[in-house]
Amino acid sequence: MNINEQSSISVQNAFFNSAPSILYKYRDWNNCYHKRTVEQNKLWFSSPNGLNDPYDCQLPIFIDEEEIKSDSFFKFLLNSAESLEAAQGKWSEILENPQEFFTQREHELLNMYLDFGVLSLCERSDNFCFGLITQMDTKGFVLGLILNNW
Repeated sequence: MNINEQSSISVQNAFFNSAPSILYKYRDWNNCYHKRTVEQNKLWFSSPNGLNDPYDCQLPIFIDEEEIKSDSFFKFLLNSAESLEAAQGKWSEILENPQEFFTQREHELLNMYLDFGVLSLCERSDNFCFGLITQMDTKGFVLGLILNNW
């Protein structure tokens, strides 16, 4: 198991160990897609590119070249690399042209979004979103999703 797989498992374990046992999703019964959640036991995962807040999943990358040259940045690379040589090689590549390196990675991340979906959930069943749904003259409802069954 490489460092990335270990890191992914660590994040997953941290999430499930700290998340509430139930998370909530607010829906509008007049929306046919929202009905599917109940009628067909389906959840919709939106494309990150389609979210109404561009900062939800597409944070801009700002580069501090002094930080890239620092020992702490190299230690970060070393912790995520398979070997000292790999970390040194990656650091040299970055230092050669930091702007180009990170711009390329940003494009790769944006393209990767095409393969993922986002599901927004709330920790509380009485969140203000439910109030907004019911104020729109709709029949709003709240779903409680039990995490330990995932």
